[in-house]
Amino acid sequence: MSKLNLGCGKDVREGYVNIDSRGLPGAVQRDVGDRESMEVFTGAEHILAKDILEHFPQADTPGILQMWADLLKPGGTIEVQVPDIRHAVQVAPNDYWLVRLVYGGQDYAENYHRAGFTKATLVELLQECGLEVTDAEQTKNGNVIAKARKP
Repeated sequence: MSKLNLGCGKDVREGYVNIDSRGLPGAVQRDVGDRESMEVFTGAEHILAKDILEHFPQADTPGILQMWADLLKPGGTIEVQVPDIRHAVQVAPNDYWLVRLVYGGQDYAENYHRAGFTKATLVELLQECGLEVTDAEQTKNGNVIAKARKP
C-alpha cells in the first residue's frame, strides 16, 4: 500500500508518493483538495499532511479531511500539522514570525493561509471524520501535530 505526502512542496520523502499542486521535482501534480483527483490513491496506509490544510478555505476543511480519511485503508493512519493560532500567539518570538505563521509566507500564489486551527479544533475535526485520534501535541514553534487512525 502507499504512503502519501500531501502538499509536499520541496519536502520530498523517500517511500512516499509526494503530491503537490505545483508540479515540483519529485512530486506528482494533483489537487489534494479534489476528491476526483485523489481517488486513485484509495487504500493508503499512511497520509502525511504537513502544513497544507490551512491553505484551504475554513468552510472546506471538514470535507477535505473527510476525503483524506476516506482514502485510508482500515487501520491506516494520518498525521496532520497545522499552525495552532492560540499557541502561536503564546510562543511567537516576534511579530513578523507570528504574522507569517498566521497568514502564510505569501511568496507564491498558493502560500496563503485561509483557515485557522487550535489543538482542540483539529482533534474535533479528525474525530468527526470517524478517526481515532492517537496523539495531539503542540510544537515549540506554534504548530499542532495530530495523529489519527482509521478503525
